[in-house]
Amino acid sequence: MQVSDELLYRFLDRDVTEPERARVLEWLAEDREHCRVFARLANDERALSDCVRREAMRPVLDSQAMRALLLMEQAAEVQPDTYTLPKRDRRDVARRRAEARKRQKKEIVLPVWLVVGGLAAAAMVLLSLVLIPDPPVSVTPPVIADKPPAQAVVEFSSGVVWSGESAGLSVGPGQRLPEGPLELSAGRMTIRFDGGTRVAVSAPCVFRVENGEVIELLDGTAVVESPSWAPPFTVNTSDHRLVDQGSTFGVVAQARSVELHVFAGHLDLYAPDETGTAGEPLVRALSLESFRLDRTGSVHRQAFSVAAYQGLGTTGLVPTVSQRTVVFQQGLRGYTGAVDTWFSERTNPQESNGHPLGTYLRVGQWDAANQQALLRFDGLFDAEAGGLPDWARVVSAELVLHNAADITDSFGNRSAEGDAFAVHRVLARWQPGTRYGSPVWAGGATPQVDRDNREAGSQVLDEAMAYVSAAAGYVIPEGTRIVLDISEAVDAWSRGEPNHGLLLQSLGADPRSVANQGEADAVFLASSEYAADPSLRPSLSVTYLVIEEGSR
Repeated sequence: MQVSDELLYRFLDRDVTEPERARVLEWLAEDREHCRVFARLANDERALSDCVRREAMRPVLDSQAMRALLLMEQAAEVQPDTYTLPKRDRRDVARRRAEARKRQKKEIVLPVWLVVGGLAAAAMVLLSLVLIPDPPVSVTPPVIADKPPAQAVVEFSSGVVWSGESAGLSVGPGQRLPEGPLELSAGRMTIRFDGGTRVAVSAPCVFRVENGEVIELLDGTAVVESPSWAPPFTVNTSDHRLVDQGSTFGVVAQARSVELHVFAGHLDLYAPDETGTAGEPLVRALSLESFRLDRTGSVHRQAFSVAAYQGLGTTGLVPTVSQRTVVFQQGLRGYTGAVDTWFSERTNPQESNGHPLGTYLRVGQWDAANQQALLRFDGLFDAEAGGLPDWARVVSAELVLHNAADITDSFGNRSAEGDAFAVHRVLARWQPGTRYGSPVWAGGATPQVDRDNREAGSQVLDEAMAYVSAAAGYVIPEGTRIVLDISEAVDAWSRGEPNHGLLLQSLGADPRSVANQGEADAVFLASSEYAADPSLRPSLSVTYLVIEEGSR
């Protein structure tokens, strides 16, 4: 059996698998010469052997290296009298010795004269050991050369000037960075870590390369590119720990805060007092997301931008990020995913029934009865049909509605103007024919859509009160273009939350509302079936971020 020096070194370093450990033990049990080779690799056979016999190194007998030496001596049939091996190792050595004896019996039978001569020689050796005292032994722990620490190599540098403790440092492409804090006062550079990750830094910057998978960014700007096949890479700041999960991201470390921008992939953010990754991260940051982390431990989402990394643009790690906008409107570019309806709690069947094919949506109060409208845009993330890509990060989303002047009610009355309303997220699945009292609303306090965070969200996404005219009687004048910010809802849908659409409901209780000025009135809005002017149908405009192809 052949065992490489590299495997023996890893055995001494406790860096072997169970099959590899068993292979080394079997190799030691095969031949005494193997034991000598092992001892030579350990740098001092006599010192190690004496350490075992004389208990001089008892405090380190539990180390992997000393256990290996004990196994070596048992394999060579020299029984140490100062230490008892664990049962598993004793069984392993005994089994291997027995197997070795069986193999020896099957091999060449030695002549009698050779056996007698060997016994005589052995007796003389034992007699000399008894009669000749051992010389005094100076016990010195074995010196086993450590592997060079895994660090990083400079891949590219431009205009680099070092200062502080690293002033005068000269390190160029292909050379390893030294240990200790490194202060870059001018220039920029790209570093390739032994684990496969690349990091670009620009001045002013203070950092420390801890090993091939960890960098400490004390101050300054860095961009990290960690391929999916590389081991997780960690960036430690003074107050947080960022653990990459196969991503490209930027970090700006400052005295009071840290900014994080994820270009692609995702990474986990941990509090500084956590030493491992077993606990839940504070934040899992996804592609094209940005956060600001302050020293109190608070995490704040912020607008994504690559402006802070323009100085590293020539390194090839910073992508070009641009904005794109897509508009969803029934019939526009073949889009057919808009669904809307309205109903009221009034007993009049013309109002209590749903109106999925009506040309208008009615929102307001009448005889203290709510007239609610539901609106949904399906297929928002169907990229093949012109929707947003799955990884899109929403910058803004606007819902545009019109109360067209020519809209009339079922009695022929023009009622485009009317009360202000608010928009909420719908949280329950509904169909176009859903009406007042439908089973989907049966779990709430009333047979309509309740804003109880079960049927609809209690939070107002936006409201149309800004379009109310006091001069017109506290109503929204007819012909008004109403723009509502629903970015929060669309952003939630982009992150995987179900898209059940939006609820439009009167703000009649508001003191600025027509309900508090006189008789309430509903506003009539063009629906997705409005035919007189299709451009007035409800539309959803979404602006999102995209990484340009070939920019990295």
